[in-house]
Formats: sequence, structure tokens, C-alpha cells
Amino acid sequence: MKLQFAFAVLCLTGALEGSVFSQQVARSESDVGALVRGPSFPDSYRELSASYDASVTPELIAMLNAGQEEAHWPRVAHMLGVVGDERAVEALITFVEKPSTQRLSNAQHDSRQAAIMSLGYLINRSGNERALRYLVEGLTPSVWRQRNVQGIPSWMNSNAEYDSLLSTYALMALSLSGHPRAGEALRSLQQTPVPAQVQFRKGLDTTLPQWLEVHGLVAERGVAGMYEYYETQRQLKAEREAGEANRLREAQ
Repeated sequence: MKLQFAFAVLCLTGALEGSVFSQQVARSESDVGALVRGPSFPDSYRELSASYDASVTPELIAMLNAGQEEAHWPRVAHMLGVVGDERAVEALITFVEKPSTQRLSNAQHDSRQAAIMSLGYLINRSGNERALRYLVEGLTPSVWRQRNVQGIPSWMNSNAEYDSLLSTYALMALSLSGHPRAGEALRSLQQTPVPAQVQFRKGLDTTLPQWLEVHGLVAERGVAGMYEYYETQRQLKAEREAGEANRLREAQ
């Protein structure tokens, strides 16, 4: 599977809708429900992680387990990672492995992706061993069949293709963790993949070095610092391109 790296780094949370972040972030349990159900959603990891604590975890887990909240599951799963409460680990893993229909709705797929990614955030915040082991093992696509992770998106053709996509999400989550053992697992995948990883590894020549770069930045700067680094790079690139476009217009 080919990933657009700029999109992958700056939109790691999948289908979550970005918006200009309001400085008036709600902090209570009831308000976190209003936030994830609202018409817009903040895109600042630093602000969100500083604005909510473990007190909102039970409400978010309840929403993740409520079928009527399906449309909001991607945001809920994301928030459980951002909050960083280890109580969310089992809830997220159970959600990933929740029995589903053969074809997933967009919300079901996006929330499964967000749940896997959030395990990386939780490792970064807490070093949780269960989440780390789950993601490292998930770098082998056949593991997702062993876990009986059911259902595939409408735009995919086979379980094997989907298993590789889930392993890609595990790779991204491990990068977000910044954990030393996550880095070891990613380098092992890059340099000496086990036989069950070889086919998956073949599609990662371009993206894996870039995700290793993400891992290094998170280890050095934290998750928020990594996002801010890439946002700064994006802004500098936009300024350079605008300057070059102006020079070309003047030259004409």
C-alpha cells in the first residue's frame, strides 16, 4: 500500500475533521461528549492533551461501546489516546477486535484506525506494555487473522489486503509512541523482517524510513513537538513556493 507521507504525518488521526482550535476548550466529562459530537473538532494535539485528564475516560469508553455513537467513534477513539489514561488500552483493543460485518462502514473503519493509532499515543504517555506488545506483534499481517479482526472496508478486495493495512496502522502507531522498543521493532522490520513480514515489507521502501524519522522526532520532542515540527516545515515550504511564484510572475 502506498501512503502519501505529508498527509499521513499531518493527518495521522485518519478521518477526524480538523478545525481552527478554540481557546475555550471544555474540560468537564459532559463537555467532552459535546466536543466529539460537535460540528467541528480541534486539530491541536498539544491543546487537547493539556485540556482533558483521566476523569473523562469512563465517558469516552462508554461512548466507544455504544452503537448509537458510531458516527462519533473515530473522534472518541482519538480522544482516548490523547487523554493518555491506561484504562483505555483494553477498551481500544477490544474495540479493534470487535466482531463486525463483512463490509465496514466508513465510521467503523476510521474508528478502528484511530483506535490502533491511539495505542501509540498511550504508549508515549504511559509506556504501557500491553499496548506496545500488541502493536509490535501487529507488524506481522497474519497476526490480524489470528486475532480474528473481522470486516473489511468497501474499497478493499480481501482480508489479506486489509491485514497489511492494519499492520501499516500499527507501524504508524509505533512511530507515534517514540518508545525505544518500538524503534527496535521498526528497524528490525526494515532490515531483517521475519518470513511472515517479507511481503508486507516490500511495500515500505519509501514510507518506512519516513516513519522512522517520525519515531525519532517523537522520542526527541514528544508527540506535540513532532506535529509542530512538520507544521513548521509545511509553512516554510509554502512560503518558499509562494516566493518562487512571485519571482516568476515578476520575471514575466
